[in-house]
Amino acid sequence: FRPLSFEETESQLPDDWLPHLANLGSRESGSVLPDRESFGLSSLGIEVENRDILALGEKTRLVGEASGGSAEFVTPYGRGVIPFNALAGIEGKRGNPLNSTRLFLKDGQVFSAEVEIADFQFTQIAGDTLELSTESLDRLVMAKSTESPSTANSSIILVETYRGDRINVAASDAMAVQGITPWGRLPIPLNEIIRIQPAASKLNGHLVELKDGTRCLVYLTGDEIPLDSLTLGDIKVEPRELRCILTPNDQSGGHWNSE
Repeated sequence: FRPLSFEETESQLPDDWLPHLANLGSRESGSVLPDRESFGLSSLGIEVENRDILALGEKTRLVGEASGGSAEFVTPYGRGVIPFNALAGIEGKRGNPLNSTRLFLKDGQVFSAEVEIADFQFTQIAGDTLELSTESLDRLVMAKSTESPSTANSSIILVETYRGDRINVAASDAMAVQGITPWGRLPIPLNEIIRIQPAASKLNGHLVELKDGTRCLVYLTGDEIPLDSLTLGDIKVEPRELRCILTPNDQSGGHWNSE
């Protein structure tokens, strides 16, 4: 059993393509940690301040307060409703109907979706009010929150997809990810996971680490993975769509946050 190396092909690709390739991890051969900047709130390129910031293009930044009704959204996995005060940031379509709106939540979740927000507006410090729409919106980042995502609830795991979604789901022993290893099949119960993430760049597949000490390379297989999303309800994710599964038990770095 000798996994196919992607190293030669990788060297011929543009650098800005690499974060978007499935099953491709860090370019540093000694690291298995994925590059997460392309999916987190920091990808919007706006430093979080004490007030809301509305970005218009590369240079224009307006400071003030955003407001609106609940964000009603539809993803390929299901429908959801998020209170406006639960949002950490929004990336709009910028006038391109082919783009998806991205919602960044304060609890670390991210959804790429079709979004509607009633009474969506931004009031500048001077008092002027702008009517907003996710169809034309560039980027909006909310003021610093005094609340931090909880790391104490071991019954919740964070599933990240290659679409850029980050979804909180219940870590149930009744649900499992199916994988194949050099030694045979490996069912991976959700409540036993410490982390699943892309392997280092010289290997394909995912690195799995479990609570019982198991740590090995797997290829995710099987049918759609049933998951109990805390926001969307019962959903299903194709194995090929799964980039990472992260848990509060993962002590390898700052994963469990909205950054």
